Amino acid sequence: MQDSIQTQAVVRTILARLIFKADDVFKKVQFLSGGERIKVSFAKLFVSDANILLLDEPTNYLDMQSIEALESVLKDYEGTVVFVSHDSTFVNAIADRIIIFENGSMKAFEGTLEEYKQSQQKVQAKAMDGTEKIILEMKISEIVAKLSNPNADKEALEAEYQSLILKLRSLK
Repeated sequence: MQDSIQTQAVVRTILARLIFKADDVFKKVQFLSGGERIKVSFAKLFVSDANILLLDEPTNYLDMQSIEALESVLKDYEGTVVFVSHDSTFVNAIADRIIIFENGSMKAFEGTLEEYKQSQQKVQAKAMDGTEKIILEMKISEIVAKLSNPNADKEALEAEYQSLILKLRSLK
């Protein structure tokens, strides 16, 4: 309550949501476990006048029940939350905008981590389609060249040519 701008009822509600029950709210911090101390730190942030939270690996040292409680409180937090996490389940549950640092550059993505991964798969699929298209075009050119050979099996080459043309059309 010392640094809180909230009423005691709101503070108790936040503590309850972070799984502090009954008389646990009266325990001295020195008697709390590491995970409980982290949750107290979060509670202090949530009841302060801060409107932006910067969190580094917020799920470290928390059990699953505490992580779920933290997710619930963060979803209802009215300010801005910027966090770094390797916990993809947590990121997907909380983040609605992803900032990616890759190859010395930064890019932003509006959406969840799962949506970002899906968009990356589409980009990779398009790149693969482009590569496959080039390979098919090269094979078609090779067959056309073979067709000009008088000793070539024209029926087999024509069948292969038609097959490659169908595959190429399916990529477009």
